[in-house]
Amino acid sequence: MTSAKQRTLLAVLLTEANRPVPSDRLADAAWGESPPAPATLRWHVHHVRQALGGDRLTRRPEGYLLTVHPGELDAERFERLCASAADLDDPARIAEVLGEALALWRGPAYADLPGKAVGEEAARLEELRLRAVEQRAESMLALGRAEETVEGLAAAVAAHPLRERLREQLMRVLRLAGRRADALRSYREARELLAEELGIEPGRGLRELNAEMLREESPRAAGRPAQLPPTSSPSQDAPPSCPRWTARRRSS
Repeated sequence: MTSAKQRTLLAVLLTEANRPVPSDRLADAAWGESPPAPATLRWHVHHVRQALGGDRLTRRPEGYLLTVHPGELDAERFERLCASAADLDDPARIAEVLGEALALWRGPAYADLPGKAVGEEAARLEELRLRAVEQRAESMLALGRAEETVEGLAAAVAAHPLRERLREQLMRVLRLAGRRADALRSYREARELLAEELGIEPGRGLRELNAEMLREESPRAAGRPAQLPPTSSPSQDAPPSCPRWTARRRSS
């Protein structure tokens, strides 16, 4: 299916799978403020129906209905896996289930379609994805498996640089992976972005984590020169302690 309008129609039908979608909603999504003639809409819907095959797409009095069976949509599978992970207590199982859920993603939802058409659904799915990334990171941190988490978190932070919870988790996994300098650098970057974009300071969680890591960087008390206790005054009868006198005593 190469037509942008047909892809848009299919996307809207998928967001409302198994529910009829009124014709004017489809027309608004694909054509905006310049709605087509009813015959033009029917022509594009016909091509969508041909691409899908069978009786997937039918016309009802309320609109067009796309039939989707359980487990066929990646979005549905993703949400089901996230819901099942929320009922688990074992960090290893949570990380496994959320890893399976996140593996279903191939990029931003509906990335090549007009924002107005499916923008709300795309934003909803992206928020669910970010929560899954954060929850999986928590589980991986609990398991001490930082190295396996750095890349995914770094990509998420690059896409959402102002999301503080993601940034905090990235700092934590970097610290656990032995990359404390990178973690501190990430905090400085967050502070500059928040000040520039929103005119605010980082939240309490980020500030406290940064302060904690700076304390880890400071010299430890054990590394400072020890102060010697004051020496007592030498006895008047005690001979001077010098190599020459000691040598004479041994030879006598």
